[in-house]
Amino acid sequence: MIVRTKDPKSFNGKLCGVCLKFYNSAMSLFLDHTKLERLQEKLINICEFIGPFRDQCVSLVTFTMFKAINKSIAQIDPSVSCEGWYLCYKK
Repeated sequence: MIVRTKDPKSFNGKLCGVCLKFYNSAMSLFLDHTKLERLQEKLINICEFIGPFRDQCVSLVTFTMFKAINKSIAQIDPSVSCEGWYLCYKK
C-alpha cells in the first residue's frame, strides 16, 4: 500500500514512474489533433447560440483558445508536475 505524505523521499521509484507514464499518456490525448478538432467543432456549434457575439466566439475558439492550449501543453514538464504532487523527487 502506498500512502501519500509530505515527505517526497518516502516514496519508492515505482510511483514516480507511474506518475510520469500517466502524465505522458494524458498529454498525448491533448496533443491528438483529431480529438482537438472534434472538440473545436462542438464548441463552434455552441457559438451558434450566442447570437450577436457568434463571430467573436468562433474566432476565440478557432484561434486564441487552441493556440493557448497547444502552447501551454508544449511547455509542461511532467517531472516538475509529478514532483509538485510529491510523487517524484530530485536526487
